[in-house]
Amino acid sequence: MSNLYIRILTAIIFAAIALWFTWLGGWIFAIFSWGIGAAVFYEWQSLTVNDVNFTVKAIAWLIYCLTAVAFTLFFPAYSLFIFLFAAFLILVVLSLYNKVQLATGFLYAALPSAALTFLRGDTVVGFDTVLFLFAVVWGTDIGAYFSGRTFQGPKLAPFISPNKTWSGAIGGAIIGILCGEFIIYLFINGAFANIITIGLALAISIVSQFGDIFESWIKRRYKAKDSSNLLPGHGGFMDRVDGLVFAAILLYLIGVALGNSLFPSAVFNLF
Repeated sequence: MSNLYIRILTAIIFAAIALWFTWLGGWIFAIFSWGIGAAVFYEWQSLTVNDVNFTVKAIAWLIYCLTAVAFTLFFPAYSLFIFLFAAFLILVVLSLYNKVQLATGFLYAALPSAALTFLRGDTVVGFDTVLFLFAVVWGTDIGAYFSGRTFQGPKLAPFISPNKTWSGAIGGAIIGILCGEFIIYLFINGAFANIITIGLALAISIVSQFGDIFESWIKRRYKAKDSSNLLPGHGGFMDRVDGLVFAAILLYLIGVALGNSLFPSAVFNLF
């Protein structure tokens, strides 16, 4: 129980900080997003590429910082993503001997940071959009944790994450949808749930849980219990934002498909 209390306290503090920077928006939120991405990139390297020489790691960090600066300045999205994937290819060439774990970690850290930067932007609807994303992901995480412990039952991915159950996955999805719909009702359009917003929240919840399982697979592959010990009760930043990684990318892609690449949050004006 003491570990649970520490976990809850850390989550509350982290959520409060995240919400404050989300409220500020613009380049301040972009710096926050890329700062979290930097912590994730550091933990990824600690888990997967300890044998990479210092020069390659230094180049990787220089490329990450240049990418972060470019996105923080909000240049046209297409040019920024071309730059991002060019950076990825450079890291692939530099780390071929190490099965491109370093380059993969760069994308794992940079893509959600880029997605969050554009989702938030500097508009009111951008704040609402990121708030919706957080609500679904955090609601899914909390719902899965408590419903899984309460109802238990068949395992979801026994060879990757033995503690995850189908009851937890279903409970997490239900809570995630309810939290997302609450944000839509309260902040976005004041309307009750419809099939589109429920489907959107469900998709984000499912992808969020996939992100959680993916991070568990990475830790199991490299025989680590946590990604680091930077966050009391949670392990590391990868452990805390694993569900957000793919969820942020998915919401950005949906926003681009239905809105535009620079202001993907405009998609919520359709609901």
